[in-house]
Amino acid sequence: MSHFSERLKSLRQQSSITQAKLADDLSVTKSLISMYESGQRLPSFEMLEAIADYFNVLIIQSLITSNSMYLEVKLD
Repeated sequence: MSHFSERLKSLRQQSSITQAKLADDLSVTKSLISMYESGQRLPSFEMLEAIADYFNVLIIQSLITSNSMYLEVKLD
């Protein structure tokens, strides 16, 4: 499981949001959210932006591993 999938699941659970609710709010299927959380798929950059906006977090991409994407809490 990737850091992204773990963080997405954590953010969703901390917000007490179901996969179905998140999927509906992002206009995608519940199965797609499930695949993101299980590490079977990674979102497009546009979807990653939508997820980050939804949870009010920043997108940080690792410079060491190009496949690693992180969602971190915004500090305003």
